Amino acid sequence: MEVTLFQSIQLENHQNGVITISKTFNTSMIPRQGDIVVDSLWETDEEQIVHSVEFNFQDDNCYVYITKKILPTNDKSMLIKFSNLAISHDWESNSFDF
Repeated sequence: MEVTLFQSIQLENHQNGVITISKTFNTSMIPRQGDIVVDSLWETDEEQIVHSVEFNFQDDNCYVYITKKILPTNDKSMLIKFSNLAISHDWESNSFDF
């Protein structure tokens, strides 16, 4: 099954900026709500927790939403830096909202 992880990354004040990152895998392991996801993008002491999971059995897809990450700043350039970091770890940065 194809599994796509999604995570919103926002500034302290979300009205100042939000991006969405995603990463797709082919796997038989399906995360459940409350599971912890590990990826080279995040620091080892940062727990990225599965918030919700959606299935599209017709298309053989699973969408996994990870709890949003809030950057401790309102500097929009930090979103761009995080987006570039995510891309360097094989994630896609799907949208910019600022």
